[in-house]
Amino acid sequence: MDTPTDALITEKLKNAPQDILDRVVGYVDALIEPAKKPFVLTSEQQNILDSQVYGNKSNYIDADALFDDLKSKHAL
Repeated sequence: MDTPTDALITEKLKNAPQDILDRVVGYVDALIEPAKKPFVLTSEQQNILDSQVYGNKSNYIDADALFDDLKSKHAL
């Protein structure tokens, strides 16, 4: 099945060197491959992470505001 997207990609890559094509194929494979965790969390670690992710956002400080505050406080 040819789509406009297929035609566009084919046109853009028709004269590309093999190393570029290999990189594109690797990129596409990474996009469609299911996400894999490169690590395993203990139950306790997962609970801590969940509590942070789903916690009250008002407990957090804006990173830009914190950075600006630190710069002015330490004359940077």
